[in-house]
Amino acid sequence: MIYMRKVWNIILSHRQNDCMKLKKDQIVNFKIPGENDTREAIILGRAGKATTVKKSWYNIEYNQPENMRGDQISIDLRTVNDLKVVNQSDDLNEDVLLSDIDFTEAREAELDNWRKHNVYEEVEDNGQNCISTRWVYTMKELENEFHRKARLVAKGFEEDSLDEIPKNSPTCEKQSLRLILSIIASKRWSINSVDIKTAFLQGEKMQREVYLKPPKEAN
Repeated sequence: MIYMRKVWNIILSHRQNDCMKLKKDQIVNFKIPGENDTREAIILGRAGKATTVKKSWYNIEYNQPENMRGDQISIDLRTVNDLKVVNQSDDLNEDVLLSDIDFTEAREAELDNWRKHNVYEEVEDNGQNCISTRWVYTMKELENEFHRKARLVAKGFEEDSLDEIPKNSPTCEKQSLRLILSIIASKRWSINSVDIKTAFLQGEKMQREVYLKPPKEAN
C-alpha cells in the first residue's frame, strides 16, 4: 500500500558522479590513465544497473583515435581522467523546449488516474519516513499530432532496505523478439498489438508500506 503524507516542502538532494548521469547517444571525451591523447566515444548505454557495483560501467563506441573508430567496449568511466560530455547542449535545448510547454492538464490527468485506480491512501503526517516524487514529461506523437504526457514517479532509490527489495523485471530479449518475428514472417502470419493505458497503475498491490511526499499539484 502506498501512502501520501500531507507534507511536501522537504527537499532531498542527492549527489552523483558525472559518469552516473550519462545518457544514450551522448558523446564523451576522456583520457586513459597514463596516456596523453584524448579519446572520443559515443555512449551506447549502461553496461550495469544503476543500483549495482557496476553503476559506472557503460558500453561505448569509439570515434577517436582513428585506429579504434567503430570499436565497441564496456568501460568503467570512474577510472578515466578528464571525462567531459561533448554534446550536452542538445539535452539542454530539449529541456528548454519542454519547459516552455504547459503540462498542467497532463499532470491533472495523471493524478486523476492515481485516484481512479486507488493507487494510494491519504494519511496524516505522523513522522513517517517518506520518499519524494517527481514529474516526467514527454511528447507522444499519435496520428500526426503531439500529445502531452506527464507521469508521476516515486524516487525509489530513497527507500530503505533497497537490497531486500526484488528489482528484477522479466522482459523479452531482443534476440527472442527477432526470432519470433522471423517465424511470423516465414509463416506469413499477421501481428496485432494492444496498448493498455495506465498499465503500471493497474499492477498487483505492493506487499509493503511505502509513504510518499506528494507533489504540490496534489493539494
